[in-house]
Amino acid sequence: MNKIKNYQNLILAFSIISLVLIRLIFAITFPNPLHIDEAKTMDHVQTMITEGTDANHRSWPIMSRSLGGGYTTSTYLYPLVIWSTVFGQSTGALRAFSQISTILAVFCLAGGLYFWQGKRLATISLIVGLSLPWSWANGLMAWDPAITPLFVSLSFLIFSYIANRSQARTLKINLLLSLLTFCSVLTAYSYPPARVTAPLLLGLGLIYLQAKKLLSISSWVTVTLTGILSSLPLLNFMLSDEALGRSNDLSVFRDSVPAGLWLLAINLLGLLDPTRLFVTGDSNLRHSFGFLGMLGIASIIPIGYTGYLLIKHALPSKIKPLLIISGVGILAGLLGSALTNEGQPHYLRATAAWPFFVILLSLGWYQIIKHKGRLMSISLLLGIIGLIGLIFWIFFVYPELSYDYFT
Repeated sequence: MNKIKNYQNLILAFSIISLVLIRLIFAITFPNPLHIDEAKTMDHVQTMITEGTDANHRSWPIMSRSLGGGYTTSTYLYPLVIWSTVFGQSTGALRAFSQISTILAVFCLAGGLYFWQGKRLATISLIVGLSLPWSWANGLMAWDPAITPLFVSLSFLIFSYIANRSQARTLKINLLLSLLTFCSVLTAYSYPPARVTAPLLLGLGLIYLQAKKLLSISSWVTVTLTGILSSLPLLNFMLSDEALGRSNDLSVFRDSVPAGLWLLAINLLGLLDPTRLFVTGDSNLRHSFGFLGMLGIASIIPIGYTGYLLIKHALPSKIKPLLIISGVGILAGLLGSALTNEGQPHYLRATAAWPFFVILLSLGWYQIIKHKGRLMSISLLLGIIGLIGLIFWIFFVYPELSYDYFT
């Protein structure tokens, strides 16, 4: 029995390491040139390294003007500059940074799930997160949305640790809450749609912790002070005429509130369209691969099985909080994108949602593997075939198929 378990552990470890290496190899060797937005990122990096300013000759910018009225965020640019100082400024190096950030996000998710349900669910989430087509695509592009899931996942990790500690010193809890708040603010800095997602998730997370009686008055003071102090530069930027003008132009509420609510609903439904989620993906091939959708066709079974168990009231009580967290997180992650009236459905803007899809899918796989039987065999076979097909497609079909989207 121990030998069998050891073999299983070796297979899992080999699978995880292989997926990490394959993703990095693809990011480094992807032959298509930098898209114009990625090229602007490279300009900022080069001038930061050589001159100490961004490409617009601004020292220590909070936001660096990019193309089309957008900005490259400091939470992405500064770590990338450090990375590029060590690994160079090549196309492969820039894209490898995005892939590393995505891989770290998956490991943070797994760490958070470990605090909820132990090693098995954490391991499943590693396989799911590293296999998810959406996370593959997110980790390919050298621009700031690539780092958003890392801050989301890091926030989830800290929240999970706090939520699953029934007893802890007030000082330790407050330090962790300060770190949680700071990571949430960094999420808001990282990408404009996340400025809706981050405060919503932080607020709901704090309500959950308060309901478990883990927060004190000093905890709320800590959260408030950390939040205000760390977000002041961002608030100052968002209240500038230029930023307000761009926000108004892109908002679904630009014309009227009723029209905005209608467009918001359409955008959300578009992002949740099963065809795009499981079959085709985003029509923009910079945001997806045009194969197996954003989640992959194999994801239908774990999602469907979770829904079945929920309807039959057969879902374990320990799993239900995570199911609620995943559902709330998915909607919050999609909301920032859906509030934008341009280029919908736009899965790159919804990049904060895929970590919560990983949680949802991991819960489904956890139940399937736990109950074993024919459903597990069919699901695993479909998942393995889908993953092999995805890797083949990404290496041998996608580069030529997507070339026009990068030039």
